[in-house]
Amino acid sequence: MDSGKLHWVKPEIPVKNLSASHKIKHCDVVSPKSLLDLSKVIRLLEDPLTERHLFVLKKLLKRNQSGFLLRELADISQILNICAEKVSDQPKYASVLCEALEICRFPFLKERTSDELIYAQDATEFLSNMGRLMRLPHAEVQEHVLELVRLFFSSDAPTDLHENLQATSAVYRQQLLEHSDLPKTLLLSMAALQDQPSIKLQLLQTLQLLSSSSDMNCTLILDAGGAEMICLHMNNGDQSGRVLLCSSEILWNLLESRSKEEAMTQLSSMECVV
Repeated sequence: MDSGKLHWVKPEIPVKNLSASHKIKHCDVVSPKSLLDLSKVIRLLEDPLTERHLFVLKKLLKRNQSGFLLRELADISQILNICAEKVSDQPKYASVLCEALEICRFPFLKERTSDELIYAQDATEFLSNMGRLMRLPHAEVQEHVLELVRLFFSSDAPTDLHENLQATSAVYRQQLLEHSDLPKTLLLSMAALQDQPSIKLQLLQTLQLLSSSSDMNCTLILDAGGAEMICLHMNNGDQSGRVLLCSSEILWNLLESRSKEEAMTQLSSMECVV
């Protein structure tokens, strides 16, 4: 890999499966964010008869405008899934998703140092779930997902955090991303974006950033057939040449990674050669 790539020296995040009761016992720190019961929000959203959905969702997002707590990510993910299911019939839920994705640009927040270990699996699953939002046929949501990924490990936390809260580090966030399905999910969304050239270019720019940031991301992209897929789509309907340039940069990153043999194998396929 070239010298511009980031090479993390910290060990990988150990995934620790804990029971719900163990996690609840762990949460004895009183946070200013703990005033809204997320389980009640989920039950409310699952009730098709209520008209209070958007009001409660706006309240939830306002409470979390500085970032989401690690210990609440599992519930937040479920809430956003419910909103995503409602978008096709009720487009107003798309604005909720977009606002939530804007909050996701900030670092996740921890109340204790041990939160990073205890909720690592919840956090990686949350990121994987955010990538799946690319499947929604909604351009604004897709753009917000891609912007989230590009800013995820470079954004700083707001300066007005409560004294009991700390932002997770860029290194930790990078490791979370590397343990998630996000790079693979983004890559696989490319096929559905052929008629959306602007979003396709943003997707490629995001993959370029991911492939330049670590060997692990390159491996995840290659595991999904990334080199071959990008090669096959790099000349499709692009008059500006930006897609070709960005695709070439991604392929170069993959060929310079530790998985370069796999990249070469994919690029040697009959479809790519002809």
